[in-house]
Amino acid sequence: MPLQAKDLMSCSLFTVSPEMSLIEMDRALSELKISGAPVVKDGRLVGIVSSTDIGQAFSSNLKTNIGESSYYWHSNGTLTSLLVGADEDDSVLAEKIRRCTVGDIMTADVISVTPETEISEVAALMVKYKIHRVLVVEEKRPVGIITSLDMVGLHCPAS
Repeated sequence: MPLQAKDLMSCSLFTVSPEMSLIEMDRALSELKISGAPVVKDGRLVGIVSSTDIGQAFSSNLKTNIGESSYYWHSNGTLTSLLVGADEDDSVLAEKIRRCTVGDIMTADVISVTPETEISEVAALMVKYKIHRVLVVEEKRPVGIITSLDMVGLHCPAS
């Protein structure tokens, strides 16, 4: 029998709410050393958010010397460190970041699978949509997550 999502998924999910501040979410992701999380309201999946979403949300406001915004967040650590170093020219951006919630930048159209979905189909979805995580859901409730690192682990088991 082919490997299924339920065989590989992590059931330990860190979730965020759409009302959570972006700074609070960014801090939590940084502490957990993860780059994204499912967005859940009343136990139901309503979106997904990642550090890439943060970069895309603010990329037009960032100075060119910062570099490519979607990678800036990874290398710098947190939004808080950006705000601490903000000068007067950055005050509009800093205020925008402080007021922003997860719901403002999340991706609502989530690519998800069921626990019975074959791993080959999960991999095909990741490649097709160029995503690093696929949520496993039952009745619109997240029950697990499969990341690109999980997929690599299939071919390179830890020694």
